[in-house]
Amino acid sequence: MTKNTQQNLKIAIEKSLDKTQAKKEKEICRYLPGPRGGYIHHFTFKKLKEKEPEKCLALLEEFILNPAKPRELDPTPRAPRGLNRSNNQIKLPNEMVNRIIQIARESGDDSLLSKILAARPLNQVKRDLIRSIRDNKANNELWDAYKEAVLANE
Repeated sequence: MTKNTQQNLKIAIEKSLDKTQAKKEKEICRYLPGPRGGYIHHFTFKKLKEKEPEKCLALLEEFILNPAKPRELDPTPRAPRGLNRSNNQIKLPNEMVNRIIQIARESGDDSLLSKILAARPLNQVKRDLIRSIRDNKANNELWDAYKEAVLANE
């Protein structure tokens, strides 16, 4: 890093500030593209300025000094909030789930029963299984659901 390069960079930064009508150095970052879209962060600009002044000077010239009107870039695209939630799942209270299980048992719909029981969390299946044992009722569907939940958690 030569003294001449440092001076040229300092002059280029001052010209960039004037051209973009920015008050602080970090505001010119909005005109410099980042590696993943959007503009670069001001910490990245500071590192670039200190470690690679030639590259920083080239970016300033290409995106701010050479164009007639520099274009301010949008921020880096972010993932929308709540992305982990699946749109095809319905949240139901336990009472409704228990009612659906009861209706499925009464109608003898084993496929629906196995789907609903398999989708329940392990601790809820445990509670239901213990409750059925206390009531002196043998429930094979609950036992199968418990086995599947335990295997799924391993």
